[in-house]
Amino acid sequence: MTSRERVKRSLHFQGVDHIPHCLPDGKENDIAWLWIPKEPDRQIWTVEADGFERRIDAWGTIWTRPAGETNHGEKTGLAIPDVTRQAECAFPGHNNPRHLEAAQTAITANSAAIVRGAHPALDRSQQPAANSSPGLGLLRALRRRRLSHGHSA
Repeated sequence: MTSRERVKRSLHFQGVDHIPHCLPDGKENDIAWLWIPKEPDRQIWTVEADGFERRIDAWGTIWTRPAGETNHGEKTGLAIPDVTRQAECAFPGHNNPRHLEAAQTAITANSAAIVRGAHPALDRSQQPAANSSPGLGLLRALRRRRLSHGHSA
């Protein structure tokens, strides 16, 4: 069963050989990870006279933190401070065609890899043995990583 068939069948509640997934284990993934790029902040972190830094995100929300901190800050101003002023609010343009360029590139590369036979999903040498647990490989990789970083098993 191909990844495409697996995802289609799972969306229609039909039987699949395993649940479609996207894991960072370097093996077969049935779902491509696509993400719309984040809109830039309207105002980057700026130190104010009161000793706090403030920024305004793409939605118009004001964030505040003590000067010199590196955390995300605390929300101190709302994008829509009053419901009667909602018409004044300018939200990010998520329908902007440039947001879809990276997704289209990833989809094209994925499709080309499948056609060439180079897609990880087509490499049967990476498939788990018939009697092994589907998540066993990931658990082993995580355990190896933890041990290599000096943590005990």
